[in-house]
Amino acid sequence: MRALESAIKQLITLREELLLQAHLLQMDLKDEWRTLENKLQKLEHNLEDDLIAISREIGHAEEEYFVGDEQEIESLVEELKTLKAKIRSTKS
Repeated sequence: MRALESAIKQLITLREELLLQAHLLQMDLKDEWRTLENKLQKLEHNLEDDLIAISREIGHAEEEYFVGDEQEIESLVEELKTLKAKIRSTKS
């Protein structure tokens, strides 16, 4: 679970950094950002649904009962890192 927590924290950090830079991106990078943002929103929605389902099963809604697809999260982290590297290379 620790690896999942670390991946989620990294995902959030990368998303926030790229969100701040999104308005400065070239058009092709903006398209790539939109694609990743859609994936992130879908993941958030799925995780929220999982949390609600778990909350109902255990009888109370506590966010510490968090379930996610670790591979999907790690994949998104890598995609965000790739986009971040592309952004840096266009600034040089």
